[in-house]
Amino acid sequence: MFEGFNPTPEQPVLGIYMRYRREMLGITQEEAARRMYISVSLYRKLENGERTLSGDRLEDWCAAIDAPVWMLEKMVSLAMPKISTLARGAWPPRLRQEDLDHLNVLPFPAFFHRFPEYEVLAANPAALGALPWLAPAPPDSERR
Repeated sequence: MFEGFNPTPEQPVLGIYMRYRREMLGITQEEAARRMYISVSLYRKLENGERTLSGDRLEDWCAAIDAPVWMLEKMVSLAMPKISTLARGAWPPRLRQEDLDHLNVLPFPAFFHRFPEYEVLAANPAALGALPWLAPAPPDSERR
C-alpha cells in the first residue's frame, strides 16, 4: 500500500526513518558514517535494524544530520520508549517548515499532535490519504 514501507524485524521504523531523513538531505551512508565517526558497515547495520541504536548513537546521528533537538527526543521515544522523557503539554511548541519537512519525508502515515490531548497539528500526505478524517483543523478554527 505504501511504497517503500515494509516494516519487518530486520528493518524497524527507526531505521527506515534514518534512511529517509538521510536521503532527503542528499547524504550518502558513507558521509553519515563519517559524520558519526563510525564505520560504514556499522552505519548500514544501524539503518537496516541489525544493530540497536544506543542513546549515544542517537545523539551522534542527530548531530550528523543537523537535526533539531526535539528530534533526538522523538528518536529516543521510538528506540527506547521506557526511558523517554517526552514532555507533556504544548509540544511541539510551534511547528516550523523544517518540522513539516521531516514529517512529509516519511513514506507511511505520520502526524504531529499535541500531548496529552492528541490534537492533530499536522499530517503527512500518506496520513491524509489513508486517514482523511484525522486531517488537522485549520489554525483559526474554534477549539473545543
